[in-house]
Amino acid sequence: VIERVVAIDLDFSMGDIAAYLDMQPNQSIHDLLRNVDRIDERMLAGSVVVHPSKVHVLPQPTELVDSEELRGEDIMGIVTVASEAYQYVMVDCGTRIDEATLMATSVADRVLLVTTPDVVAVRNAWRRLQLLDRLGIDRSSIRLVVNKWGRTNELKLPDIETNLGINVAATIANDLPACQRAVNQGQLLRDVAGRSPTYRDLVAAVELITEGVNQVEQAQTTSSFWRIFR
Repeated sequence: VIERVVAIDLDFSMGDIAAYLDMQPNQSIHDLLRNVDRIDERMLAGSVVVHPSKVHVLPQPTELVDSEELRGEDIMGIVTVASEAYQYVMVDCGTRIDEATLMATSVADRVLLVTTPDVVAVRNAWRRLQLLDRLGIDRSSIRLVVNKWGRTNELKLPDIETNLGINVAATIANDLPACQRAVNQGQLLRDVAGRSPTYRDLVAAVELITEGVNQVEQAQTTSSFWRIFR
């Protein structure tokens, strides 16, 4: 069975998808970039690592890479091949804004803009929204997600929406102990704390990507590419 979900880690400085999932990859996206002119689905399959949850991951390099050397057209080549091989392509861009992440944003079907409910984070989210506007990204494709929700002395949702000029699409509860336990044990949150409010909110947030499709296998055959700003 061909798996239909792949997560691509575009945070070349401090990417952490593989670490969160307790993976020890032998290959990374950097290996593909060295051969980007001849990349195909077979080469991509040889570079991803498969998690027991059946999600495929194209991890970040083990060594630090100067993101200024990355060309947007090379990243475009990788995500194009990925979109042909998978139903859903998730691109985690971390916090950096560079040519690679801008290219990913320009071709995304859905952009998840993640912020926390504090002044500095909301200010940064506003700056990213302005950038997306300048890039011509339609606001209708952007979904605002408020992470670490439920702490004391934080901004309220109406205040966040007023300042950003966009509605909050989802909130992710702040259950730090459960999340830390999952990361430290290298397991999924659902397996460590299936009753955690964070897990509950993450399950609900899947609707932002699937748009009503209950299971990935039931989706149409066209690929969906989306990315995260956090």
